[in-house]
Amino acid sequence: MEVRKGDRVRFLNETGGGIVASVDKKIVHVKIEDGFILPISIDEIIVLKDDESKKTENNNRQAVAKPLINEPIEIHSHFSETSEINIQHSDDEINICAGFVPDKSSDEKINLFLINDSGFELLFNALALWDKQWGNLETGILESNTKVHISSFMRSELNTISAIMLQGILFKKGIYTPYEPIDETIKLKASRFFKKNSYVENDYFDENGIIINFMDEILENENDEELTREEIKKILDEKMEINLTETKNVKKTISDVIDLMEVDLHIEKLIEKYVGMSNSEILIHQISHFRTKLEYAMLNNVRKIVFIHGVGNGTLKHELRKTLTEFYPDLKFQDASFMEYGYGATLVFLK
Repeated sequence: MEVRKGDRVRFLNETGGGIVASVDKKIVHVKIEDGFILPISIDEIIVLKDDESKKTENNNRQAVAKPLINEPIEIHSHFSETSEINIQHSDDEINICAGFVPDKSSDEKINLFLINDSGFELLFNALALWDKQWGNLETGILESNTKVHISSFMRSELNTISAIMLQGILFKKGIYTPYEPIDETIKLKASRFFKKNSYVENDYFDENGIIINFMDEILENENDEELTREEIKKILDEKMEINLTETKNVKKTISDVIDLMEVDLHIEKLIEKYVGMSNSEILIHQISHFRTKLEYAMLNNVRKIVFIHGVGNGTLKHELRKTLTEFYPDLKFQDASFMEYGYGATLVFLK
């Protein structure tokens, strides 16, 4: 795939995309909407042609952006195409789920179902977040222990749909204990819909599918803890500044020169909770840690330092060496010992 400066691209493993600022072999520097330039492997992007971009945009608007054209929302009190779920749990167990199932006529088309696995009726409003705007998918009342098809997407469109929201009220006739209204959002990653092992056997469809439960408390916890890219970058920058300040204020008590220092930049070695972080967020954290340790070594009589970055797609290695070239031009570096690290480490000479 040929990528040129100025091309509009879409990320495969993350939501969004941007304009190509420069290309360096297999690393593409993409300028995103907020002004940041992210280094991305060429294998993790798709180049959008002008006509394809317009076609995708039109399809997405028709699929999810109904409120943008100010059409009145129709509330369906009885859906004509609902179907009973295959397995019904007890009335005390409530599972309100989104079901993503490949269409039988085309694997490129994904059907989205709302599943009411409970003894209650569900008054609901389903929305999708497309291009930073919420659009109505379907509104209505879903009977107990049934499912209904509420929308369909092409796999390529799912990269522009970053979340699905459900607002709902569970109710039934007669005397019952009421539940809190549902107001949950599930975040979507386009890459998940391209992996065959994401689609598994389930209680609700004869076909394999992706089932996400809106009632799962884990989703709420994950959403509360999630930060924006700007917030993460700000936190990491502040953390690096504090670490550097503390390092500079340390009084050396040992005059001996340290010959070699080793730093492992694999994300699992740096933080405990990294599941759910995007590739960009992980890279920001790794480069911040790299610069902190490099500054520490320079101030503490370290002769050489090895940074273990692994092989992977080469993004971390590229960004690390780019940082050395731009901000530490006096330092020399090379591949570390192949016998000890293979191709996955960089040796930096400090003295």
